[in-house]
Order: sequence, then C-alpha cells, then structure tokens
Amino acid sequence: MKKCWLLFLVLFISACGFEPLYVQKKQESLWYFGGEFDTSISAEMAKIKVQTIAERFGQELRNDLLDMLTPLGAPKNPTYRLFVDVAPIEITQQAMRDDITATRERVRYKVNYRLLSAESSRR
Repeated sequence: MKKCWLLFLVLFISACGFEPLYVQKKQESLWYFGGEFDTSISAEMAKIKVQTIAERFGQELRNDLLDMLTPLGAPKNPTYRLFVDVAPIEITQQAMRDDITATRERVRYKVNYRLLSAESSRR
C-alpha cells in the first residue's frame, strides 16, 4: 500500500509543471529535465547589493534578501543597489476576552524599496 502511495505521489508531483522561478527555458519544445535553462535572470539578480536596513526586522529582512538574491556572496562590483526603508509596524489586537485582553495580534509590516543602478546611486 505504501508503494502505491509513493508511486502516486511521484506521478502527481511530476505532472504539476514545476519550473524554477528565475530561470527561463532555452527551448520550449523540451521537457523540464531534458532541456537547458537560461540562467541570465538569476545572474543579473546576483549583481544587486542590498544596503543595510535599520532595526532588527530590517536586519532579518536584509539577511533573507541576501540569501535569495546573492546566495554565492555579495557582488564585488554591483550593478544595482537596493535601498529598503521599513515603515512603522501596525499591530492590531484581535480576539478580545471579557477582561479586555487580546489573545491574538495581527502584525503588518510595510517596506518601501528603491532599486537603482550603481552609477545613479553614487551621485
């Protein structure tokens, strides 16, 4: 029975049409595993230098961006610079008890960002 489920799972996942997000096929006629992929999009995104962001949330956000954009390390000669400003955090208390204490909170983070070329951001 377990083998049947495993076979079903493998067939189901293979039919889902999964493709990497920042990669484009070089030839549309080839299937995912048989084709070559153009990695120029991810190479271009690896040229982004993420500037420092204030506060602890900004530090965590910057670390996540670095992991996603430049997994091989910071670029030596960045083509772009990403500036991120964290807006004030909005906290809304929800699920109030009879004694007016909240059992849940909804937290909303907003960020403003600018992606500039390295030459224009130096001026």
